[in-house]
Amino acid sequence: MHSPFVYRLLTECLYKKEKKPAHQKVLEYRQVLLQDDREIKVTDFGAGSRVFKSDKRKISAIAKNAGISKKRAVLLNKLISYLEIKSALELGTSVGISSAAIATGNDVKLTTIEGCPETAKVAGEYFERFGLENIRLEVGSFEEILSGKAPQPPKGEQKKFQIQNSKFQDPSRSEASNPGPNKKQQTSNTSEASIPTLNTKQQTPNHKRESSEQTPNSKHETINTSEASHNLQPTTYNLQPTTDNRQPTTDNRQPTTDLIYFDGNHSKEATLKYFEQLLPLAHNDSVFIFDDIHWSKGMEEAWAEIKGHPRVRVSIDSFFWGIVFFRKEQEKEHFIIRL
Repeated sequence: MHSPFVYRLLTECLYKKEKKPAHQKVLEYRQVLLQDDREIKVTDFGAGSRVFKSDKRKISAIAKNAGISKKRAVLLNKLISYLEIKSALELGTSVGISSAAIATGNDVKLTTIEGCPETAKVAGEYFERFGLENIRLEVGSFEEILSGKAPQPPKGEQKKFQIQNSKFQDPSRSEASNPGPNKKQQTSNTSEASIPTLNTKQQTPNHKRESSEQTPNSKHETINTSEASHNLQPTTYNLQPTTDNRQPTTDNRQPTTDLIYFDGNHSKEATLKYFEQLLPLAHNDSVFIFDDIHWSKGMEEAWAEIKGHPRVRVSIDSFFWGIVFFRKEQEKEHFIIRL
């Protein structure tokens, strides 16, 4: 191990044995989903599923087969805390287990994008129930949202989600991403009694956000961009190169983000496309995490190209994740580690 940065990352974070209230809350989030036997109709936009043969799936089965494991959920939560991630973008919400792992107990603002409206609705319910007010959920295809072409449904069709135009930028520095106390979350038509509960006592992490049950005044914000054929103002993404290094954005400085978690389309072409498209959002201390880098030959080829990119200085292959850093002060190195 030649890199002091990677050595500290392993010994002080990933390999460190510790139990925090946030870890327990993340595991409870996952466990409740595993007990949710409601059935929904799923729309696949990515490479498809190797497990499911039908588009009608139980939420519990989605959580078991498509969600991250208990171990990875805790590792992701620890990583966000250790790296002091303040702003994050996730491609592929699913039912929100990785989103909860990023957001729970951490001082981070997360924007997560999900293409399937039914899956996103489930995630939105659980974000509200677990008090995850620091998550912004957008519904629509990655291509539309990232290119700024996602239509917004008119006010008359705001049935399940609170609607707002959005502009991706560092959420921790954006007034638009921090709605005031008068903005109320619209609730789903799914009754609260139909959502399973754990028999174990819920623990609340020691931070400002309250956990457990839904509250009608929750500030959690869900943005539905799945309705098409409406002549509305598009979402705008300003993806231009920047030299910003965690500095406050100004009118002439492009926004950046500290973390991007890629877990939405496990194909070579899409992975490389989103990597190149979102690369301008990376600053010197940013981290990109790619899920399932050994999922297929195409994903392994995509990972090889990503870790060889000139801007990537440190890359870590943990078998299930590919993690890259852009630290200009370091020599280019690649690590294979066991987590």
